[in-house]
Amino acid sequence: MRVSGTYTPRDALRRLLSGTGLIVRYSRADAATITRPGAIEQSRLVPLGRVIVRERVAPTRFLSVERMAYYTQLESELQAHLVSSERTGRLAFNVVVQLQVSDDGRLSDVGIRRSSGNRSTDALVTEAILQAIVSPPPHGLEQPLAVALRGARRADQRR
Repeated sequence: MRVSGTYTPRDALRRLLSGTGLIVRYSRADAATITRPGAIEQSRLVPLGRVIVRERVAPTRFLSVERMAYYTQLESELQAHLVSSERTGRLAFNVVVQLQVSDDGRLSDVGIRRSSGNRSTDALVTEAILQAIVSPPPHGLEQPLAVALRGARRADQRR
């Protein structure tokens, strides 16, 4: 039987053996014997072969400097993408977007958190961001992320 989830080692072992009729006897806080009920305390040790225990480690907390370095890089990459896009390169806007970045740098769950005030501009920005590929986030960075983005219509682009 497989156990998946976040449990203490004792709870995981108890769930693993549930319904098997086997019990656990702890000899120390970090050592146990799996046996049948009523078995003699001093039973012979039987090698079980290879036992694998996988533990999900809590994500590391990033220093604010590390987080800010990634946010700055992400903002810069998104700004460059928006400026180079034919549909958003000439737009004037000021938005905050919320998004997820996958391990391969693809963006998903993009939503406008603070609107530019123009629905069609917000939609164009969202569409353009979904087409971008950016640097992958550092392992363990909590998501979704919120990124402030601006587009400024340059004088030579007004017509």
